[in-house]
Amino acid sequence: MGELAPLTGDLPDKGSPGGTPRTGPAAFCAADRELLGTGTGFENITAVVGVAERQGRWLAEPRTNVSAVSGHVTLDLREAVMAQREVTVQCALFCSGMRLIVPPGVRVTNRTSGILGNVDLQGYTAPADIGAPTVHLTGVCVLSGVDVQTRPSGPRP
Repeated sequence: MGELAPLTGDLPDKGSPGGTPRTGPAAFCAADRELLGTGTGFENITAVVGVAERQGRWLAEPRTNVSAVSGHVTLDLREAVMAQREVTVQCALFCSGMRLIVPPGVRVTNRTSGILGNVDLQGYTAPADIGAPTVHLTGVCVLSGVDVQTRPSGPRP
């Protein structure tokens, strides 16, 4: 039985939807624990008249600061390892756009302030599980937009 743990450590918990980011120490495989060891607790993502992307397997820190001026940022959490069950994405967007892609089973809360800007949740499906992993969007969007989408793991947009 002890030999099964390394082989099954990256499988989703029983009853949780497939593709949901792993969030508890027991749910992490060795590669995920190694990735978690590289974390600093926060990450700064900047796009000034450019593009910034986080996709594939990456560590979603407990706090991620996204700053963009006339740029575009894509955060794809479908294959990400969330450092904690709840992570915060602090936005400071000016004349920019941001796309947040989450797998089914991840909750997104919107606490942003929009000044001639908006957060579009039309492509997002909230999970029924109240204890689901959660991404909190905070900050300000000035002449900017945030597009939140729920997509299963698979080909990227």
